[in-house]
Amino acid sequence: MNPVLKRVCDSATDAGTLAKSLAESGVKSVSEFFHGMRVFGAMSALTSAEVERDETHYLLVPVSGEEGGYAIYTKRILPPDVGVNNSLPKLRVFHIPDENARETMEHKLVADMVEETLGQADLQSDLADTLDKFADEIDKQTERVSGGLILIGGVVALANPLLGIGIAVKGLMPSIGAKASKAGTDFVTGKIRGWKKSSAEAKAQKEAAKEVKKLKPEVFTNPLLRALDALLTNPDESYDPHWDQSLWPDSFEYAYYYEMTLEAIREVYAEQGLETEKPAAREWVGRLLERD
Repeated sequence: MNPVLKRVCDSATDAGTLAKSLAESGVKSVSEFFHGMRVFGAMSALTSAEVERDETHYLLVPVSGEEGGYAIYTKRILPPDVGVNNSLPKLRVFHIPDENARETMEHKLVADMVEETLGQADLQSDLADTLDKFADEIDKQTERVSGGLILIGGVVALANPLLGIGIAVKGLMPSIGAKASKAGTDFVTGKIRGWKKSSAEAKAQKEAAKEVKKLKPEVFTNPLLRALDALLTNPDESYDPHWDQSLWPDSFEYAYYYEMTLEAIREVYAEQGLETEKPAAREWVGRLLERD
């Protein structure tokens, strides 16, 4: 688990305190280097009335002017009043700056990672299957550093890595009650290894897994990521994102795409800074970092 996150968890006395501590700690994401890339996992899920499925988004955020210079930010999106333990159809969406980034993703990021992790034979499948394998590896890394914790509506939930993004163990153990004990915190933070689900719980989880409909991953060319990439790579700095109407919130088909992308850029650059001599890029990213 991420050291900062672990300190927050260890200081909690129950699951309710843990949720409050996480919300107040300023820990919005956890990150880890994976195959030379920084991978960020959001600590909270976003709810949106525009969503009818259980979505996980993977944003390739440009971090330098070099080809393939990306960090990956992941975010879970759910319909209102839906918890992480659900049987909704699951969707994975990859956000890229442009078609050049798509090629980089397919051949440099995805292929290299999947080949090293799973072997050459697995690369013979189509792009959708390969992207799913890529997402599986990203999910494993964020699961490892986050301990499976996610906040949704002020409640701590624990994702089940064995079933991927689709199923969660449960929001909180019913046996703990509204006021969780120290044992409850131990469960949430992964300290208890010997806990066994009842046969009814195991059956319910198995049935939920069967109901999950696997959808093919989608690839979305994200205007905000394109603007950032242009600022980092444009040699004469003639591009001014402030006049680009495609970057305005009402230009996005889904409002939560805009909100989520701003969060991704802020989180990536808040941690590692902006290493560029380009004033336009510094000014634009600086404004994004200042927004609430």
